[in-house]
Amino acid sequence: MNIFELIGHIFMNSMIPIFILIGVGFILDRKFKLDLYTLSKLNFYILLPTFVFRAMYEAKFTSSTLEIVFCALVVLILNSILSGVVGKIQGYDVAKIATLKNCVMFNNVGNMGIALAIFVFTNVPYIIDGATPYADLGLVSVVSIMIIQTITSNTYGFYQAGAGRLSTRDALNVVFHMPMVY
Repeated sequence: MNIFELIGHIFMNSMIPIFILIGVGFILDRKFKLDLYTLSKLNFYILLPTFVFRAMYEAKFTSSTLEIVFCALVVLILNSILSGVVGKIQGYDVAKIATLKNCVMFNNVGNMGIALAIFVFTNVPYIIDGATPYADLGLVSVVSIMIIQTITSNTYGFYQAGAGRLSTRDALNVVFHMPMVY
C-alpha cells in the first residue's frame, strides 16, 4: 500500500465517520433545537468524569504510558512558557495573556482524539492477522493525554482564566467547584 492509498484509506475510514457524526449532530440540532446548555452540563458533570474514571480504571499503564504522560506535561509547560513570552512581547495585559495561554495549552483531544484513535488503529494497516494490536496502546495514549488535558484545564486553566478578573481566592473557589477536580 503506497502513501496515497494509506492516506485515502485513513480519510475514508477515520475522518469521514467523524464528519458524519458532526453532520448528524447538526441535523438533530436543526430538527429538535437541542439545548446546548443542558448538553454541556450533562457532558461536563456526568459523562466526562465518568469516562475519565472508567478509562483510568481500565487502562493498562506501562512505562510507555509514563513516557506519554511526561511528554504531554512537557508540551503543556512549554506551550505555557511560549504563549506567556509571546503575550509579553505583544504587550498584552494579564487577562489577555491568561486567555492566550489557555488557548495554546489546552486542546480538544477528548472529543476528536479518542474517536480518531479508535477509527485509525482498528483499520488497515493496523490490523494484523485479524487483530488490532495497536488499538489498546493508541487508546491508552489518547486517554492519558485527555486526562492530563482535562485535569489541568479544569484546575490550572480555570484558575488562569480568572487571572486579572478574580481574586486568587475567588479563582480557587471556581476551581474547587469543578467536578473533574474530584
